[in-house]
Amino acid sequence: MLPLVFGVLFFILLSTIFHPQIRSNFSAMISTVRSRACNPEPAKMISFSDYDEFQSIGSEADQVWDNIVTPNGGYLYQTESNGHRYGSGISMFHQLHCLQMIRTKIQVLSFPNGSYGPPGTRQTHAHAHHVDDDHVMHCLDYVRQV
Repeated sequence: MLPLVFGVLFFILLSTIFHPQIRSNFSAMISTVRSRACNPEPAKMISFSDYDEFQSIGSEADQVWDNIVTPNGGYLYQTESNGHRYGSGISMFHQLHCLQMIRTKIQVLSFPNGSYGPPGTRQTHAHAHHVDDDHVMHCLDYVRQV
């Protein structure tokens, strides 16, 4: 059931971004997702695999991590009739963002001189500019709750 929910939410995200007509029907689509979530399918056994590229704090894995995080943090923005704009987040993208922030903090702590990566190269922490302790602690607490 969980893969179905994530698939539907990912479809909604892409559809909302790229198709203005669908954007206006966003509330109806959310209602459909909620009704399906209330009628779950039987549990399934899922196998997880190790992916070395996601287990590295070196610079060679930075692009892989950047590719799984959305540029807008997974938020869908709507404008009300009074002009007020608000965002609704998709928790999966928030979770991935937080994992990336925790990984970047590990990079900063592991390589305090700002240099990491293969020997002889000088890399800088791509996201270090917004990896303050409060942000990382928020992410740690958020991931704990999921």
